[in-house]
Amino acid sequence: LVVWGLGSRWWCDRRAGRTVPAPAEPPGRSPDLLRRSTNTVIVASAAALLCAQWSGWVASRFTSGIGNFGGPGDGDSLWYHMPLAAAFVQSGWTTHIQFTNGEALTSYYPGNTSLLHALGILAVGNDVLSVFVNLALAVLVLLAGWCVGEGYGVGAMSMAGAAVALVTPVVAASEAGTAKDDMLGLFGLVAAVAFIVGPARTVGSEGTVGPARTGRAPMAPAIYGGLAAGLALGSKLTLVAPVAALLVAVAVLTARPSRLRVAATFTAGTLATGGYWYLRNLVATGNPLPGLALGVGPVHLPHPYTPSMAVYGSDLARVLTNGRVWRTALIPGLGLGLGSGWPLILAITGVTIVVGAATLRRHQLVPPVTAALALAAFVVTPGTVWAPQLLQSHPGVRYVTAGLFAFNLRYLLPALAIGLAVVPLVADRWRHGALVVAGALGAVLVATELGRSGPHSWAPGWVPNYPALAVVVGFGVFAGTVAVRSRSPGRPRWTPAAALVLLVVAVPAAVALDHVYLRDRYRGEPLARFAVQASRAEGDRGARIGYSGFTFSYPLYGARLQNEVQMVGTRGPDGSWHAVRSCAAWRRDLRADQLQYVVVPVGGTESYLGIDLARWDVGLPSGIPPQEPPESRWTRTDPGARRVFTGPGVAAYAVSGPATTTGCPDAPPVGT
Repeated sequence: LVVWGLGSRWWCDRRAGRTVPAPAEPPGRSPDLLRRSTNTVIVASAAALLCAQWSGWVASRFTSGIGNFGGPGDGDSLWYHMPLAAAFVQSGWTTHIQFTNGEALTSYYPGNTSLLHALGILAVGNDVLSVFVNLALAVLVLLAGWCVGEGYGVGAMSMAGAAVALVTPVVAASEAGTAKDDMLGLFGLVAAVAFIVGPARTVGSEGTVGPARTGRAPMAPAIYGGLAAGLALGSKLTLVAPVAALLVAVAVLTARPSRLRVAATFTAGTLATGGYWYLRNLVATGNPLPGLALGVGPVHLPHPYTPSMAVYGSDLARVLTNGRVWRTALIPGLGLGLGSGWPLILAITGVTIVVGAATLRRHQLVPPVTAALALAAFVVTPGTVWAPQLLQSHPGVRYVTAGLFAFNLRYLLPALAIGLAVVPLVADRWRHGALVVAGALGAVLVATELGRSGPHSWAPGWVPNYPALAVVVGFGVFAGTVAVRSRSPGRPRWTPAAALVLLVVAVPAAVALDHVYLRDRYRGEPLARFAVQASRAEGDRGARIGYSGFTFSYPLYGARLQNEVQMVGTRGPDGSWHAVRSCAAWRRDLRADQLQYVVVPVGGTESYLGIDLARWDVGLPSGIPPQEPPESRWTRTDPGARRVFTGPGVAAYAVSGPATTTGCPDAPPVGT
């Protein structure tokens, strides 16, 4: 990565020597003091607001362990994001398919983000860096938003538009301090748009997007735009459609002589950084997107059966005309996810897309077209709406449906971030356009932060201290940076000295933070306590632990990932996966996998253990199955299983001796 970064910088500098010198500011833009001061305040305020809001969530998760705070994004961190990262580190392989619950719902998701967390674990030996990953990526999203408009003199406003999307309740609560994969994908997508849009002088001699040059049209925007888009493609399945839309927009809006070359270059870059996981899925199952039933006529690619999606999952397109679903679940979910200002957010985004498509030209059309297609993709994304068919027969389901719809509004984030970032480009041609943009974004922020849902954007108990500190630091850093850049056109001479001072301060601080994090990580969490007990019983070598009946398995890995953990189940056709369906098979699999311990729920699955969606019965109280998973009974009556740990709603057993059917109770099959 270091060689690639330095090499690309050298290549860009070398190529820049053959370019036509460009003016420091776009034509007609006077770099007056008022404009610079205004931009400084806007940039600093946007960064300070995001850092203030997100720092509370990061601090909360830092003091409890990633995924242990109880926020909406924590469950996914414990369910599959961090277990995938741990498996990458322990095995050294990224080709192995890992199953983390009773179906293959998440097993074939792209893993760029989990790989990034794995690199952090390899660097320091634990997951302390994972808590800060999304905050760093959010700052990069702001940078990418700034780059979208900077070539046209509206970079500060574009950055503010991207910031609005990042401070909505669902984004702040589910992303800050968690291992969710939305931020890396969003950064890649917005950065790709920024590379393609470029500065106002980007139409080359052949109509190709990129800085003006002498001779042939440049390919750098297509190369780096494709590499950035690949980060998005390899991070999140729901970004496949926006990335495809971006590719189509780039190809169509490039002049005919260079269209094929630009499209091929962009595609190659995208596949280089994002195609690996889809190739892995193709080799493993015969389908690059196993979660989708792809095919034409009688010919279909293999598609693993996922009962939770088949029974309860739906998309927004199927309920667009259902007034009951809108009243009871979707409108409340919009308020929970986007805050009280959700009508303004959607209205501004929609108007920007329509007006931008009608007024912008050439490569400037890329953002509105991409945002429009991303919005259309959200409408047909499977699983966006949960169990709408049961809203009338089971009144309590509406809270589950509204909550999950609010959580899944993250899938709308690409359309919102790009749409809001491009608002200044659309309004820049209007009279008093800057005032219109500032007023619109300001109204959205006020409605979002001061409305009834505003407090949900902030971590409870952390508002007085960390946000105030972040405001001061964020404003000072950005204001100082802009001031230095405005006075010195070149690189400051004190940069190496500042980097050395930062290194001297950062290393001891990092060691201290690591000590505090490991001391408090998952303190009091039953699975974490058992992980320590099992590791010590095996002489700190780590233990082989199996589990079934719940999903939040990550604490079982231990503070330094010394334990190997796996869900005990059975492979099915077409790459599917399901829980073991008989007592004899269960006991046989425990020995065949050479497990030393197995962890199962006691009684109904407690919420802190994570409900396995493959077994979820929405009609029962609170949507939680009160019956005990059959694996618990099969283990409890196993002569070779000795209970060694008991926690709230969970028990761990040491496994020894050969498999036997002695004491196997009659039990119905698990699942259908």
